[in-house]
Amino acid sequence: MADITIDAGSWLTANGIQTTVFFGTAGDAVVEIEESYETLIDKELDAHTLLGGIITPRTAVDAQRFVQALEDAAEYADRKLNEMIDNSHQLELDL
Repeated sequence: MADITIDAGSWLTANGIQTTVFFGTAGDAVVEIEESYETLIDKELDAHTLLGGIITPRTAVDAQRFVQALEDAAEYADRKLNEMIDNSHQLELDL
């Protein structure tokens, strides 16, 4: 009996989050889904509302934590990119 390998991974892209699932040994993606950031944000924020889009003080706190986490992630990404650029410039100077 042949072994079947299943591998799944998610990546952040410029447009959203892409999830890819690989089956078998060929390395070809069998399932690939990309959801926009807007769609995912809408889903998350809608999960904190009552019918009709009403948000309660209790769920507003959770929604605000979510938004803060996104802001923190964006700041981290910006800081990380700037470090990589700075390190690249240093490498160019060293060469």
